[in-house]
Amino acid sequence: MNAVLPSGPLGGALLVLAPHFDDEVLGCGGLLAGLEDKAAVRVVIACDGRGSAEWRRPAPVPGAPDISAVRRAESIAALGLLGIAESQVSTLGFPDGTLAARDRELALALEQLVEELNPRYILAPFRFDRHPDHMALGRAALSLPAVKEGRAALIEYFVYVRFRLFPGGDIRRVVKPEFRQRRDLADVAFLKRRALDCFATQVTRFFPWQTRPVLTEAALRESAAGPEEYLVAPPGAADAAVLRWPVWLVRGILAVESRLKRAAYVWRLKRRCGRKT
Repeated sequence: MNAVLPSGPLGGALLVLAPHFDDEVLGCGGLLAGLEDKAAVRVVIACDGRGSAEWRRPAPVPGAPDISAVRRAESIAALGLLGIAESQVSTLGFPDGTLAARDRELALALEQLVEELNPRYILAPFRFDRHPDHMALGRAALSLPAVKEGRAALIEYFVYVRFRLFPGGDIRRVVKPEFRQRRDLADVAFLKRRALDCFATQVTRFFPWQTRPVLTEAALRESAAGPEEYLVAPPGAADAAVLRWPVWLVRGILAVESRLKRAAYVWRLKRRCGRKT
């Protein structure tokens, strides 16, 4: 089943799998906002938000908020603006940064979820979406029996797309065009931006040691304006079948750029903390 993006009546359930609070809006918020049959949507966040690397404080801070509760509330508010009720949102409760190491537990949780919901569509992160949690969740979705057997159409959404070493600085350019589908956001761009603005922990310097917001203004504008792009491949399509470039090269670029980005973040954090002491 090589599906097209849903827009009108779904004719079945749609399951959105997101690694962290806010990925569901960044990756497919426009699609969700434009759906007619929102009662059939279920959003499941894999991680609890408590252990995100962005929130590893340089020193204990008395009275610091419970980030897990804050981020969940942000997600509920954002999805509410898109027409998704709180009762349609749940979490699996995995600690941030652990999905790759707990792949078997993740697979079992997803299989149980899919058997319970019997979705027609499953939205999950792109299989090469840079962050280890994103890639682990994307791989787990690819391996679901319902996906392999064609009982559910897997649609992969993109969160991390900007990489200097890919054509145009965009990893989506190395996905074969026949597997890319695009949704224009002109009619829902304002809703997606309002939803993204609900994530104060991401769009502001929520803690004083942050050097900048997790999501910059430029990133927010680009995400809200769209278009959103998706990878929709036949069941069981291997990495080499959906990429225009060799798989080893794509993996290598991801590894190099991810390390550089992380090193730059740590350097900025140390500089800021040093000035505060």
